[in-house]
Amino acid sequence: MFYGRGPRKPCQASTAEIIRFNESDIPGGGQVKAFFLDLTGTARDYDSLNNIIAKAGGRQCWNVNELQHAALLQRYGKKAGPGATATRFTLPFYMGSVPGISLGFAPRAAAVEIDIDNTPSATGDVGISYLIDETPTTHYPMFVQSDGNIAPSATNGRYPVTQPGLLRGFCIARTTSITDIRVYVGNRAIIDLTGPQLLESQEIFEGGTVSLNRFIETPLVQIIPGETFIELTTDGSWVATDKIAIYSLVPNNQ
Repeated sequence: MFYGRGPRKPCQASTAEIIRFNESDIPGGGQVKAFFLDLTGTARDYDSLNNIIAKAGGRQCWNVNELQHAALLQRYGKKAGPGATATRFTLPFYMGSVPGISLGFAPRAAAVEIDIDNTPSATGDVGISYLIDETPTTHYPMFVQSDGNIAPSATNGRYPVTQPGLLRGFCIARTTSITDIRVYVGNRAIIDLTGPQLLESQEIFEGGTVSLNRFIETPLVQIIPGETFIELTTDGSWVATDKIAIYSLVPNNQ
């Protein structure tokens, strides 16, 4: 196992931009366990991030906003997820592993994109480094968001889960607006809780909380297309465009 350093990429002042590290900048393949990023320049901090994206062979395997990313880190890490003024964070590919499954980046060329808004008021840069572990891997994580498309005050509003692989968990926004939640795989409910019960069942394992986004760990089950979905009963403060991000463990041959 070793740590290596990648390049730094310049950033403009008061400019929305995407900073990209491609396969000539960083290693890819299953031996990559994590990327570490740090930002410089006035107000170029975690709160200035729109989305954090990783691609494997040109295919998105990670695309979440900063709150979803922080929720995953605080669920599996030993400290609270990055706060608004943080200037460094980790992009991990090993979180959520279980016996018999060894996680790393997908066995393909890697690219990382950091989508920054226009609030940074000075020039600066973004740097990247990485962790390499030569232990063979069997799966890679996929963590991708989309609109929930569930209405306010909905009863059993349904969000279909269509990602490949094994369901490991999901991040859901505005958790205090959830009255009831059920998660189904096939004909079986693997989660059936009230909103407060959902929060208690997860927060007891967390290092801290930074927002109403929470990462919910599920029993490890195979996603069955058309038969895997999340059902929410919501209050009037829920918003149809609130995001849900699915975290799945995908076999390396997919």
